Amino acid sequence: MKKKSIFIILSMTALIAFGLFYINQHFFFNPVTFEQDQIIHHDWSDYERPLEIKLYSFEDERKSETIDEEETIQEVLTELKESPDTEDAEAPATDVRGGLTLTANDRTLLEVLFYPEHWEVLKTDGPAFEITDSLRKLVDRF
Repeated sequence: MKKKSIFIILSMTALIAFGLFYINQHFFFNPVTFEQDQIIHHDWSDYERPLEIKLYSFEDERKSETIDEEETIQEVLTELKESPDTEDAEAPATDVRGGLTLTANDRTLLEVLFYPEHWEVLKTDGPAFEITDSLRKLVDRF
């Protein structure tokens, strides 16, 4: 009986360890610590590796830059999440300065438009957000 208990405990431990390893290797977020918000509004399992952010500039000439480094993607998402809501976010569509898309396996998970003083998430009725200095610096790096 004691051997059977030890076998069951070891099997359960191995199963949990394998599950954690699999999730860590295949998904950007962990289901235990994952929190949905206005930026990350899909299920945790939709953020399957590899993720890719594409930044677009509509200024003088149209340019785009692709980011696939996870640390940089995490940094961009953190900056977006830390941006405060803004009330005065009225700008005509012609004032769009750039955009951002977050994709995983050819599936678009986030689309953002950048205006001179704020940014908005497309396809949601959420608020506009202020472009913070740190977000502006991060986006301007690319």
